[in-house]
This record gives sequence, structure tokens and C-alpha cells, in this order.
Amino acid sequence: MYAPAPCYDRMSTGTPYFLSANHCISNQTVASTLYTYWSYKSASCNSTQVSPAAVAMTSGATLLYAESTTDTSFMRLNSQPPAGALFAGSSPFDPSSFDSIQGVYGVHHPKGDLQKYSEGDYLGTAACANSSCSSSTGSNAKFLAVRWNRGVTEGGSSGSGLFRRLNGKDYLVGQLWGGASSCIQPTGYDFYGRFDLPFNTALQRWLNAPSTTVRTTIYRFYNTRTGAHFYTSSMPERDLVITTLREYNYEGPAFFAFGAAAAGTSPVYRFYNTRTGAHFYTISEQERANVQATLPWYSYEGVAWYANTSQTGGATPMFRFYQTKVQTHFYTINASERDSIQQNLPIYTYEGIAYFSWTNL
Repeated sequence: MYAPAPCYDRMSTGTPYFLSANHCISNQTVASTLYTYWSYKSASCNSTQVSPAAVAMTSGATLLYAESTTDTSFMRLNSQPPAGALFAGSSPFDPSSFDSIQGVYGVHHPKGDLQKYSEGDYLGTAACANSSCSSSTGSNAKFLAVRWNRGVTEGGSSGSGLFRRLNGKDYLVGQLWGGASSCIQPTGYDFYGRFDLPFNTALQRWLNAPSTTVRTTIYRFYNTRTGAHFYTSSMPERDLVITTLREYNYEGPAFFAFGAAAAGTSPVYRFYNTRTGAHFYTISEQERANVQATLPWYSYEGVAWYANTSQTGGATPMFRFYQTKVQTHFYTINASERDSIQQNLPIYTYEGIAYFSWTNL
């Protein structure tokens, strides 16, 4: 069994979270015996010599989550990985976002051999049980089907990671359950447990925990189709939009806020207007409740980030406009941009200060 690297958490704490397959490690007794071998790869291309950087660790791990239906085993190593180990980024997005990104790759150790790399295509979701899998899009579709066009997997690759690339970054999207791929049958399908399901069920408790002391970046997009702006604090969501939604122009970091409820902050709520395709954000509890009660076409998406309701802690006013033509709001922390809109774009109605946020981390 093999996991590609410790899992990267939202705040880059360096906590050595570790992902593998449930059929390899399903209880704490086994996790305590975990033996990891780092940089177990060839010293150079096409060499059979082991890299001198290879390091063994025998300190075991603490099992945090184990679940069989997605074949997930999630742990925290009892020791820090050796210097030079890379943390794997992860994506919580469901497979429906994979449609325009067919390419995936896997990193693994077939039959305990030196590290290997395989490239292939994502073919859709599947249901797996009793050593067999079939195509499925229902509630039992808890696996990702992959066919390799370069390289294969073999027994011993179980638990290894499946990755896809978004915006030049690599995200972990699954761990190997099994399949028919082999050197004898290179076109056989492989199946990976979906990472998004355990992430949303449990793993985000560890991997997505925001800081109450460090502010996070809020990114801004302009939708050329709707004329609306979109804001997100999530780097994976930012990368997904950049890669898959061509009508969205990325405008870069817009401002800074907190990802968790820091002292003196209040939640900023996010809605999606199903009629216009635009998002709406408010810090007002009363406005949130009113939208939910009277505008059923606004889908509530939860807390987007946390900001201030007053100008304390070095916070800066966030200005809000309403564009009646496309029925969408615009937000800016830039006073010069506010002034330019008021002077040059009369279709925008100025609504005042929405809340207070920050211009730096």
C-alpha cells in the first residue's frame, strides 16, 4: 500500500495527515504498525538503484477516519516526514466538475517496486462491491473509473493517490481501491475511492479548518456572460473556475477576511441566484433571513468568510453597489474604484458600506 505524501491542510500547518485505503488500514491496531518508506524511487531515470534520499519511518500513525464504502483510511503520522517530503493538495469537488478535465495521473509502488507514475483518463463514476465495479451515477457511485494510456498499476499500488491538475496545481481526488490494470492488461480499468465524499463527511474537520488568527485571501472574478462579479476564499474553487469556466475573468485578490469566527467578526453569508447565475453576499442576519424567507430562487450556500460590522482592528470599509439591469451586487474595498463607479457608471446604485474587511493579511 502507498500514499503519495502527507495531505496538505488549509492553513499549511505541516501536520502530517496521511491517506491510504481502508482495505489496507481499517483500525488503530493496524495503523500503529504503519511502516513508511520515503523517496523510495530510482536514483536517476531508468536506473534500478534506489535513491540515496530514501528514508524509513516505523513510528506508526493515529487513525482519524476509516470508512469502507469509499475505501478511505485517513491518519496522522506519529512522526514528521523527512525533509523534502511534499504535501499533497486536495480537491473537495465532486466528479461533475471533471467533465472538461479528462486527464488524471497516479503515483504508486506496484508490487512494492520503486515509485512509478501513470497517466490516463477519468471515465466517470462507478459503484464497487465484492471485488467488482460497474458504471453508476447514483448514490452508490462512490468511486472514480480510470483507464491508463501511459503506465499501469499492479498489486501493491492500493491506497496510492489519483491526481488532476487545475490552474497549474495538482490536487488529490482519490485513492486506489483496485481494478484490472496490469502489465498483462494495460487497458484494464482502475477504480479510486472518491476523496470528495469523505472530505465533506469528515476530513474537512482536519484539512479545511480555518485560522482565527490569520486572515485569508478573497479572490475576485468577472462573469462576462452575466455582468456579475464572483468572490471566493477557496483556492481549489478559484482554480476550478479559472480552469473550467471560461466566461469568468480572474481579477486576482480583492481583499482579505477571516476563514473562521475570529474575535469581533461576524459571518458573511453567500447566496446563489438561480435565475441570473449571480452570487449575493451579506453580513446582515436580518437580510439573510429575509432573502431566505421571501426569495426562494436564491439558494443559500452558507458562510463565505468572516468580517467586521464596524471599523475596528484595522478594518477598511467594503462598499456595495446594485446593478439594476442584471440584478446583481458589486463589492469593492477600493475607495478609488468606488469613486470611479459613482462618477462613470450611473447604472450602479451605491448602497453604502456593506461591512468592514482588510486590505492586507
